[in-house]
Amino acid sequence: MIIFWIFTLFVGASTFAFTFIFLQLGMGWSVADALVAMLICRGILSMVRRSLILRERISPETDVLTRTVETNRAIFWKRALFLAAIPVLYFAGAYYLFGLEPVDGQDQPLRAPVGPGHLARVLLPGGEHALVAADVALDGVQRRG
Repeated sequence: MIIFWIFTLFVGASTFAFTFIFLQLGMGWSVADALVAMLICRGILSMVRRSLILRERISPETDVLTRTVETNRAIFWKRALFLAAIPVLYFAGAYYLFGLEPVDGQDQPLRAPVGPGHLARVLLPGGEHALVAADVALDGVQRRG
């Protein structure tokens, strides 16, 4: 069990360093992010221990209260990680299939307009606005109606 806490300490320290140095979110957000990462590691440990108990690789806890808490904790983390996978799969699919990033879906009214299409709320994914000519009337594009 001590090896798990050493592993969790390393996960928390590396998450803190990544958030503080690379993402530059500040001390408070970095500590909060490290604590969340350590909490998720604890949940994964509960899921692994529960699966080992169900496969009869290790014996269950002798205390009824501890056994109940561990079982409920494993069920909670299994459901929580499943629900967390839904937006991850959504954004990964949008990125790899369509080339969209999460920032492409944000409204950015304070930026200078790229062209006349930008004022009409017509945007291209991936920031490919330079590919569209600013004056399409000169290119011979006409409206059919």
